[in-house]
Amino acid sequence: MPIALLKFPYDLLQDVFQQCNPYELYCLSKCSKRTQKSITLGGTRNNWKISVSSLKSILVHCGKDSYVFRHTTHPYQYFKTRREFESVPSSYMPIDIPVGGFIDVFLYFLDTFRINSVEWLGNTEENMDALLQIGKITVQRNIEIGYLFIYDLEDETDVMGFMALTNQMNITNGIRCWQTFPSNFQHKFTRYPKWIHLKNSFWFNAEQLLNCPCIGIELGDSSFSNRDLNVFLQKWKKAGEFPNLRSLKIESKNINDQIPILGMIPPIENVEHPRVSVSFNGGNRMFNPVRITKDDGTVAWLKVELGKKPRFQFIV
Repeated sequence: MPIALLKFPYDLLQDVFQQCNPYELYCLSKCSKRTQKSITLGGTRNNWKISVSSLKSILVHCGKDSYVFRHTTHPYQYFKTRREFESVPSSYMPIDIPVGGFIDVFLYFLDTFRINSVEWLGNTEENMDALLQIGKITVQRNIEIGYLFIYDLEDETDVMGFMALTNQMNITNGIRCWQTFPSNFQHKFTRYPKWIHLKNSFWFNAEQLLNCPCIGIELGDSSFSNRDLNVFLQKWKKAGEFPNLRSLKIESKNINDQIPILGMIPPIENVEHPRVSVSFNGGNRMFNPVRITKDDGTVAWLKVELGKKPRFQFIV
């Protein structure tokens, strides 16, 4: 028997909507503009977040559960949840995402569900223009972004333009950038998330490292020298410096066995008491590191390796 849902008292109607998951609420929102408006008036769903990594799907996170909305060219599949594989319990809902209309669909989810937080954003060759628009939307609406993943694209110019926008975006947890940039590329972070992982980081210079407030820093293919790393460690040893830092990993071909780091010539490792291992949050595990101490008594662990990919590892 059909139920005249919109004739329910407002408070009761909102209670009904609050019990719905994103699939159910999306289907209801498509019944009529009046229903969509009623859902929107229900207020912000504080534990709902949205994620984007392609032009063909949108994820809505509700607590620990994720709901996938994926483009289909078959209208008969609309509003029917499907499984990718029968053996996999996760499901998705086919929806219409018109060519060139991804931003409109993204805004529909933001506005209808009153979402004010992005779990993560990721790029592909096809979605950089849309990602740039989404970045601008998050700036205009002051939307918090948990993670930003930038993968290596053939055309780096789009990513170069996007990097400038990251300083305006409110990215809180992490940035992972694997893009290979041309040798003349320059970028300076003016705001940082909790961690950064830059796979091609020659442009991230010593000045930026010395002023970086991150908890975790990972820099691949960097230009840091023994002298740069020595300056960093000398500053770290002073009380009050780098209060957030817990993990630093740097790869650089400029690390050598000619110049000392904190009075030690690389490779630097603990040979007196081997089989010691240290890690941060279960990752970046170091074996046989050297113990160093800050002026205030804080203990850290250091290891410097040479070889094809010289590596500097530091855990507090």
